[in-house]
Amino acid sequence: MLLSIAFASFAVIPGSLASPAGRQDAPREVLPQRVLYAGSPDCERSRQFMALLGEHFAAVEFTDYSGFTGAAADGFDVVVLDADVRPTERSIGLPRRPELADDYDRATVLIGAGGVIVAERFESKLDWL
Repeated sequence: MLLSIAFASFAVIPGSLASPAGRQDAPREVLPQRVLYAGSPDCERSRQFMALLGEHFAAVEFTDYSGFTGAAADGFDVVVLDADVRPTERSIGLPRRPELADDYDRATVLIGAGGVIVAERFESKLDWL
């Protein structure tokens, strides 16, 4: 089984993406890849990632992280697995891990806690920082 997984962490410093005063930005290049973002429904984090991805890729669609299956990736070039952690008094708030077959082999970006629990499923060396 060949599994392509990357773990990513994103941080943006306020103002770091802004153009200097008076400078016109060149039109953004839209990359041809189709991206499936699997995140938490009704979550600001998911909305922000969808907006960001939508600015840079030809097609971006959303699916629920916990309900994601390998078959959902059909027709997409890249999958982004991310999930919002929602702590409660009795739990650290990890989402239910998606059901992925042993032969899942799609180009996949893993982000945050949702990424780690998928990496654990495949006995990856990625772990909690």
